[in-house]
Amino acid sequence: MVLFLKKFTKNTADLSEDEQLTFLKRLYRLLENGYSFLEALQVIKWDDTLQTAATEVTTSIKTGKYIDEAFEESGFHSTIVSYLFFVRYNGDFSASLNHCISMFEQRLTYMRKFKQVIRYPLVLSVFFFLLLFFLKISVLPAFEEIFAMNSSSSTTLTISMTMIHLFITCFFISCVIAFLIAIFWKFYKRQFPIHKQIILYQKIPIYRMVLTLQTSYYLSTHINMYLKAGMSLKNILEQLKTQNHLPVLRHYVELMYQQLQSGHDVHPLLLELAFIDRPLALLFERQNNQKYLEKDLEAYATMLAEQIEQKVMKMITLVQPLFFGFLAVMILFVYISLMWPMFQLITTI
Repeated sequence: MVLFLKKFTKNTADLSEDEQLTFLKRLYRLLENGYSFLEALQVIKWDDTLQTAATEVTTSIKTGKYIDEAFEESGFHSTIVSYLFFVRYNGDFSASLNHCISMFEQRLTYMRKFKQVIRYPLVLSVFFFLLLFFLKISVLPAFEEIFAMNSSSSTTLTISMTMIHLFITCFFISCVIAFLIAIFWKFYKRQFPIHKQIILYQKIPIYRMVLTLQTSYYLSTHINMYLKAGMSLKNILEQLKTQNHLPVLRHYVELMYQQLQSGHDVHPLLLELAFIDRPLALLFERQNNQKYLEKDLEAYATMLAEQIEQKVMKMITLVQPLFFGFLAVMILFVYISLMWPMFQLITTI
C-alpha cells in the first residue's frame, strides 16, 4: 500500500525535468571548479528553485546514504539515478555525472521535439472525433428522417450509421483498454519474471529497437567506465548485477557473469541475447585484452549515442505524416458514408 501511495504523492523537492537538468549542470560546473560535493550543494541552495532539492540531497548524504539513493529520495528521474548508482564502485563522480547530463539532456530534447510534433495532430484528432460524435447524434438521424421514404437510401444510411457507430465505439474502447493496460503494467510489471518481460518486449517492433540501442549503450558505457577505473571484467559484472534501475541490463549481466564463472567467453552468449547489438557482442572477442576492449567500447558508445539520436529523431518526424495519413483515411470514410445515401437517392429520382 505504501508503494502504491508513493506513486501518487509528489516529492517535496518537486523539480521538473528541466530543473533537474539545471541542478545537474550546476553541480557539475561547481565540481569542475574545485568545490567538494557538499560545498557545491551549499552553493546550489542559493537558487530558491533548487534549494529544497539540494537540502534533501545534503541531508541524505550526511545520514550515510549513497549518492544515487540521495537523488532517488529527492525525486530525481530514474535515468539520473541509474547513472549515479555506478559511482558507488568506479568512484569517478564527475565522469558519471557528465555522461548522465548528456543522456538526460538528449532525452529532454527528444521529449520537447515529440511534444511539438504531436501537438497539432492531437488537436486535429480531438476535433475529428468530436465531429464524428456530432454526426452520430445529430446529422445522421436527420438524414434518416429525410431518406425515410426511400427504402434503398434508408438502408444505405443505416449501414453508414452502423459503421460510424462501430468506429467510434471501437476507438473509445481501445483507448480505455490501452489506459488500463498501461496502469496495470506500471504497478505490476515487477511481479513478472524478467525473462517473460523480455519475451513480451521482443514482440513490440519499435520498442524492441529502442530497447536494443538503450541496453547496448548502457552496457558499453558502464563497462568502459569501470575498465578505466582498473577493474577486471568479472568484477565489473559482479558490481553491475547489483543495480535495480535497469532490469534488462541486470539480467544480461547476470548471464554474462555466470558465463565467466563457468570458464567461457561472453561474446557467444551476447550474440544470442535479443537486446544486445551484434557489433557490441563482437567487441567482446577481445575481452582478455582490457586495454583494447576499453578503447573499443568507448568508440562504440560514442557511435551508438549518435545512432540513437538519428533513429529517435527520424521516428519523431514520422509521427505527423502517420497521423495526417490516418486522419485523411478517416475523413474519406466519413465523406463516403454521408455521400453514399445521397447518391443512392439521386439515382432513384
